[in-house]
Amino acid sequence: MPDPETTRVVASALDRVLAAYLRFFSAMFGIKIEPVFKLFDDLQRTGADSGHTLIKLDEAKAAMSSALVALSAVRTEAEMRVVQLEEARTALNAVLASKAESEEKLREIQKIANTDLATFRKMAGVTSPVVVFFSGVFASIVAAVLGWSAVQLWQLASTAMASG
Repeated sequence: MPDPETTRVVASALDRVLAAYLRFFSAMFGIKIEPVFKLFDDLQRTGADSGHTLIKLDEAKAAMSSALVALSAVRTEAEMRVVQLEEARTALNAVLASKAESEEKLREIQKIANTDLATFRKMAGVTSPVVVFFSGVFASIVAAVLGWSAVQLWQLASTAMASG
């Protein structure tokens, strides 16, 4: 059986090393593993026997295993998130490229439409929208008069044929 003083010194040294490592591990990955930090404090305070020490060490081992499993799960999820983000970024780039292409086509169509409108106005001798409006009103009146005249002529022709 080892000397109790030597056991305490070794346990204290192990406690400091393990606590520093676990605090670093806990801070890096955000996993709470505080029950392990209390292991050697409990052992030193209670002056437990070897059997109790082994039980506590098994508990610490289980807690560490659980922390490692949790870390593995976090890593796996992070890797999946990276893949999802990459896919989303690729899709976004495709949409942005399509948007830029569509905007360019729209500008070309607007340019052609403005050119066609300007050409029509130039050919028709129309220079302002007010003139276009009144030209439309005048054309509507002429069409109405022609339509009315055609109806009147038709009625006159029908009565002349019926009487004669």
